[in-house]
Amino acid sequence: MSTSRQPDLPDVIEIQQLAEHFGMSLSDEDAASYREMMRGSFLSCGRVMELDEPKPEVKYRREPGRRPKPEENEFNQWYWKTHIKGALGGPLADMRIGLKDTFCVAGVPMASGSRIVEGFVPDVDATVVTRLLDAGATIIGKTTTASGVGTSDGGHLTLVATRVARRMLLVARRLAVLQP
Repeated sequence: MSTSRQPDLPDVIEIQQLAEHFGMSLSDEDAASYREMMRGSFLSCGRVMELDEPKPEVKYRREPGRRPKPEENEFNQWYWKTHIKGALGGPLADMRIGLKDTFCVAGVPMASGSRIVEGFVPDVDATVVTRLLDAGATIIGKTTTASGVGTSDGGHLTLVATRVARRMLLVARRLAVLQP
């Protein structure tokens, strides 16, 4: 059985400084109490960090892709363009898929709607990505994601706005063709 090393807990003064940063004041006794409450979490995190991280095989050849050109991204619907061809057959053969930029695609940059995450390049595919590719789909890019994805609107407003804008463009183009 593996033994976890003792975590590096912050000392009482560091805890008080952190509390002060957030506009709170802690007595020495309160800071010491919080320090002891942290111990179990630190031990658990230390144990998790010791575990081997499983790395599923990336099965399909891909290139990192590129940012879309302005003419390809009229409504800012694309975060990243790529081309990853899946299995030669299957129920999704010949289907082109744009994934929301919250899914890890190995070798393809992501942002998840956050400047903090932007530029992160995962080295594994999310399970859904592997399943889509195994079923024959071709991933053509990653769609933009609202900042704060996971908030109450879940980023759905961006999707709706993109769909509405696309419909408006299609209607405008049709009207232009129909008018004398």
